[in-house]
Amino acid sequence: MTITRLGFNLTLLSVALLNAAAAVNAPAAPPARDDFTVHPEVADQLRPIFQKLKDEKMRFGYGGADALYRTDTEPVIQNDDFDPGRYSFELAGKMKQAGFNGLMLLFGPWRNGFGELPRLEKAVRFWAEGCRRHDLSLMVDIQFAQNAAAYRRFHAGTDLKIHQAVCPNDWKYWEEQILERCLITAKVAKDFPNVLGAALDFEMYIKDGANYPGPCFCDACFAEFCRRTELSSPVTLKPTQRQEWIRDQQRLLQYMAFMEWKMAETCSRLEKAVHAVNPDFVFAYLPFFEWFPGSTRGLGTPSQPVLVGSEMEYSAGFSPAVAQRTARMKDEGYPAL
Repeated sequence: MTITRLGFNLTLLSVALLNAAAAVNAPAAPPARDDFTVHPEVADQLRPIFQKLKDEKMRFGYGGADALYRTDTEPVIQNDDFDPGRYSFELAGKMKQAGFNGLMLLFGPWRNGFGELPRLEKAVRFWAEGCRRHDLSLMVDIQFAQNAAAYRRFHAGTDLKIHQAVCPNDWKYWEEQILERCLITAKVAKDFPNVLGAALDFEMYIKDGANYPGPCFCDACFAEFCRRTELSSPVTLKPTQRQEWIRDQQRLLQYMAFMEWKMAETCSRLEKAVHAVNPDFVFAYLPFFEWFPGSTRGLGTPSQPVLVGSEMEYSAGFSPAVAQRTARMKDEGYPAL
């Protein structure tokens, strides 16, 4: 993983050796354990839709659903009037003519708020029809960390101030903000087969930074780690002292492995819930391979691999780094395309 931040990101290289990525639901009373290593899953035959994606490749354009739906002469959507009959979806037609076979559109909280839950289904159906009209597939891009104010806060375990980022392991957030949007997308896909699934955009540029500065040491994450590893922390230990204390106990790498395992567990809960409704639902994520360590093994299965997006090509084009990451996914048995 090529991220240059100190602390958490430098140790990711070591943590990767641990392959900590469990895909199981957490028990009500988690048992003690000190090893969070999980071996790669055995490869399986791909479901037809995933085999088709592998064979035909995805040539998708990316953009904002609320910014690209109209020409200058077409009306702005108001009062949730998502009537596709009023629009030509000219951009979709141009993309098809240029050789693209799909669109990945961000349904975010900005501008017209196409991504807000009360109007998301209408907005996805609107764009599904526009893409269908021009023989394009559609991936719904969901911005991670949007609408996070009501949920558990990330804590760096130091005096670093992080004001807005959600705890990455807060299942309540995933369930109410991510799972709900995926299920809405799956519902629309029943009527529009060209809707493939959802891409989780993990780049949190709408919050304190594009990525987390390190592992989460919030009350819940820290307490679960101590409980699982039977580690007792001093009663007087302050939240801002937790990372240093874990380091002093020679447990930092183990904590990093635990966080990767938790991310895989959380993503696996999401994957299982959505695939129970629609086993052909396609998951993808951005911006790079293992941006959130554990997400690949959590979102993908041997027969339903996750699509890993790479934004490295924005300005530089295809590079050796992209080829190396692709080779790593194959060599280390990641359920990914």
